[in-house]
Amino acid sequence: MERIGLEPGTLIGGYRIIAPLGAGAMGTVYRARDADGLEVAIKTLHASVAADPQARQRLQREIRVLSKIRHPGVARVLDAEADGEEMFIVTELIDGPTLEQEIELGGVLDAEDLFNLAEQMYEALTAVHAAGVIHRDLKASNILVSSRGPVLIDFGIAQAVGDARVTRTGLVMGTPAYLAPELVDGEEPSMATDWWSWAAMLAFAATSRPPFGLRPIDAVLARARTGRPDLEGLGDRTKRALLGALQPRAIDRTPPGVVVEQLRKAWQDGDALSDNTGQIPVAAPQRTADGTAIMPTDGISSDSAAAVDAGPLEDDGATMIVSDTDTEALVGNEPSPSLREEAHDMVAERLEEPPAPVYTRPILAHRTWTTLAFGLPITLAAANWPGPMAVIFGVLWLGCRVLGVSYDSLQSRRETRGGVTERDVMMQGVLLPWHLLRAVIGAVPAVLVAGTGVLTTGGVMLWLVDNEKVSWASSSQSLQWITLWSVALIVVLMWFGPLTGLTRLGARVAISKAVPRGWPVAVVWGVSALLILLLWQVVVGDHAPVWSPLPGPPNLAS
Repeated sequence: MERIGLEPGTLIGGYRIIAPLGAGAMGTVYRARDADGLEVAIKTLHASVAADPQARQRLQREIRVLSKIRHPGVARVLDAEADGEEMFIVTELIDGPTLEQEIELGGVLDAEDLFNLAEQMYEALTAVHAAGVIHRDLKASNILVSSRGPVLIDFGIAQAVGDARVTRTGLVMGTPAYLAPELVDGEEPSMATDWWSWAAMLAFAATSRPPFGLRPIDAVLARARTGRPDLEGLGDRTKRALLGALQPRAIDRTPPGVVVEQLRKAWQDGDALSDNTGQIPVAAPQRTADGTAIMPTDGISSDSAAAVDAGPLEDDGATMIVSDTDTEALVGNEPSPSLREEAHDMVAERLEEPPAPVYTRPILAHRTWTTLAFGLPITLAAANWPGPMAVIFGVLWLGCRVLGVSYDSLQSRRETRGGVTERDVMMQGVLLPWHLLRAVIGAVPAVLVAGTGVLTTGGVMLWLVDNEKVSWASSSQSLQWITLWSVALIVVLMWFGPLTGLTRLGARVAISKAVPRGWPVAVVWGVSALLILLLWQVVVGDHAPVWSPLPGPPNLAS
């Protein structure tokens, strides 16, 4: 039985419909509630569409793809029914507008927000690719802006590596403004084509304009193939980063990790972005029964494209199917003089391309909570054993700094050479003394700041206790609490003080290798929690601090 336009309160597969979230020719997405009261998103196929084997295969593929991915930047699948009369997929509910709507209403992103979007979508798409999946339709309307950050949605045409295409041979699915040039030339979808779409999405977020225009379609594809996107109004650093990622040939493109780093530097250096907050014109192409727009296989002439373009423009977020059998037809067999001149100008005026390294520096997760699991017990232990813990913390801190300096140097050499070499390990050993010296010299500002802060605050607290301005139950307990606060201040200043970025980088490297995500993190936190409980009993007890091998605390009363 066909149920289109489900009323609130309708029960489907154990989920009670609350309200529609969006609809198309293929199906509808609803806000729903499960038996436990959890609100979810449920995507259903219209019964008439579900009778189409290709539509059923597409939903089955979306279920299979989403089930492989575990990342906060991708909507998690909770339940699915792919074989019954009523087909549906249930995912976590992501509240928020699409990135396209966000740009329409709020204007372009500033440099900081652009970097954050680039980094978070870089991590999400990396997780998608790590699961062996190619999204194939990454665009601004397929990203939701939620309280937890941007979330990638709509895996309806996604493709697992090695899977056969759902569409017939000779057709390419995608949105023209986000369609990598090699797809039009008949190449298979790949991670590189996803990254091209990612860069096009970032260009849109920075300018509010599709980087290669909207209509006519042959002109859009021609602009993409010349490699000169519309980046007018962007700062030089931002423009260069996006231009490098949108080169026509995949081999010439700046790796996405490098683009993220370039956008970070553009933000930190104050690279100005466009003030353009105009509305986004998106033309509505002809649709098939499943809501996918079709480009004729015999190409689009300049005249016919101009005629189509004369209609009203509106945003339908359509994915298009274009033929890859005849590349010439896609850009018109005989371009108009104006288009030919435009393409000539594009090539003549192209900005000088930055060299595109073939090696991408990995972006390491911060792992803040795991770092705290190591830091908190050391800080508490220092209240009763300040001498031994000072030595332990100093060794760990310097070790992290040396590791950070060494890792940063290794990655810089790989970027310069363009990849990994057999000499990397040997060079790290040879350069270790130099890295140790750099680490020690770079530690001086943080040590001075931490020492000044502790001498000031700790000295005041000791003076107050020695002069009986404040007091605890005993002198030893007073000293314990003063020591605890002083150690906590030292840890904070040594970790976040001047020139400590390489120290934190070294910690991320060490934790990523020693404590992979998952159950090892739970084990570390279990041991850490037990130590914190035991050490807290010592802190609140009446025990004299152990200062050896350090000298005792200063006596400011004398």
